[in-house]
This record gives sequence, C-alpha cells and structure tokens, in this order.
Amino acid sequence: MDSKCRTTTVPSCLNRAFASVEVEDFPCESCKKKQTISKKDCIKIWGNYLILHLNRAETPDPKGRAKFIKTKIEIPTELSLDDVMLDGQSPVIKPEEGKMTPPATVHYEPIAFIERRGD
Repeated sequence: MDSKCRTTTVPSCLNRAFASVEVEDFPCESCKKKQTISKKDCIKIWGNYLILHLNRAETPDPKGRAKFIKTKIEIPTELSLDDVMLDGQSPVIKPEEGKMTPPATVHYEPIAFIERRGD
C-alpha cells in the first residue's frame, strides 16, 4: 500500500460524525440570553439492519466540482455503536415480536459494501 494513502475506520468516522459540538450565541428559551452550549447527536432507535452512506466528497471547489476524498476506510468484521447511543442505551426494533427491547450494546455485522473508485 502506498505510504501516502491515509486510512481510517468506520468507528472513527462515526465518532467524528457524532462528536459534541459547541454552539455559540444560542438563545435560551427561558431567559432569552445568548449562551454557548454543547450539542451532541445520538441515535435513539435502532433497527435490525444498519445502512451507512459515508460521504466521500469535500465541499466543491470554486468551479463547483466536488473533490473525492481518497482516504481508505477499513471495514470491521463487527461494528459496535455504543459511542453513538443515547445515554449509553437504546432500544432495538424487533419486528417479529412487534415491540422494542433495550440491549446492553448495539452490534452490527457487515454483510456487504460498495467501494467507489476513481476521481
């Protein structure tokens, strides 16, 4: 493998996507003062299947063309999503039972993936 090629992992991409973000000048609903808050997105309800689309393009250049990101992404044999769960625990939909049950952890096993090649 070319030493100039960077590599990342699916969990690393998800951790960046769900990382806490500071929002400045956020208006408080009760006192109406602007404050700095911390915002973090979490997934509340999980399904039996997880489909990920990892955006591999950066913001378009001045001519309006998107630039393809060539960083390689390693696909794990098992994907644990504990870091993006709401409060460390989240229900999984069980369609065969018609009810939701809270698991201790959420794990997915990759079945297939599509890799884009080219510019």
